Amino acid sequence: MTEEHPSERRKAARSKQPHTPGWILLGGESHPVQLFDVSTLGAGVKSAKPFANEAVLTLRVGMGPMRFPRMARVTRCTPTQDGGYHLGITFVADRAGRIDGIFGKVG
Repeated sequence: MTEEHPSERRKAARSKQPHTPGWILLGGESHPVQLFDVSTLGAGVKSAKPFANEAVLTLRVGMGPMRFPRMARVTRCTPTQDGGYHLGITFVADRAGRIDGIFGKVG
């Protein structure tokens, strides 16, 4: 049995999303990102721009009527070898404590 690294533990199962386009909307600006994984509670994205930990933003995935805008918070921003950044993003709960994730309401 392989020991799991603590940073790889997840509260929810995640789904790999290779090269799925998305956008971060923050401060009236739109920044393109690529989704590399997503779960009911959050997402991992690659960005050309760094974002501050705890920044609250909108993550939009998809195009046209099939896009999914979700309020989210940056939980991690680490540089990559190619000059980009990997962001850990957690979806923000509403007042009732439900999380409006990519797959719908949770909780």
